Amino acid sequence: MSITTATSAPAHTKPHTSSPTAIIHTSSPTPLSESLLLSRIVARLDTLLARHAASFPSCPPLPDHFCKFYSKNPCAFPLAEYLKRFADHTAISRTAFVVALIYVERLAEAGVEGREEAGVEGSGLGFLALNRFNAHRVVMSALFLAHKFLDDETHSARRWAMVGGAKSPTEVCGLEQQMLREMGFRLNVSAEEFEEYQMEFVGYVEA
Repeated sequence: MSITTATSAPAHTKPHTSSPTAIIHTSSPTPLSESLLLSRIVARLDTLLARHAASFPSCPPLPDHFCKFYSKNPCAFPLAEYLKRFADHTAISRTAFVVALIYVERLAEAGVEGREEAGVEGSGLGFLALNRFNAHRVVMSALFLAHKFLDDETHSARRWAMVGGAKSPTEVCGLEQQMLREMGFRLNVSAEEFEEYQMEFVGYVEA
């Protein structure tokens, strides 16, 4: 995965439609800073990586469809800086960042039934063991899905490839489609689920 310098570019504007994701504020919220939001998301991702490393000391057998998320070498670019690139060089919203984390956790837990049917031992976290070889591609794909699903102004796959260090827009689209399939095309997030994440990651407090 190659990370190069990105410059700002205009996003595509799509017709405004009401989002299927319900977001409810029950008080007058004061959001935490963007940097603190991203640091909390990274902390959650690091915890997930640690859980998987403990559960899967060696990489479990992978179905072919998961292999496209893997790099030959681990990406040395810190996840905190990687997320900041998207915050700085795209029009992705804070809500989309939080929803992208939900998608990552859904993907990491996907395939549990398939694991049991195949007789693969593990902790029930799914076929995809999140690690330093695949975390950046998984995060990039989740951000792209959440951005397209939630935000009115969206960027192209070409822009996402440039910011995320993907080889091409084709790779971004392929990862997007694979992630959709692995999650069973479940992009909706209930109000209750979002509220749980909002309290921890968006950091709304009483004004």
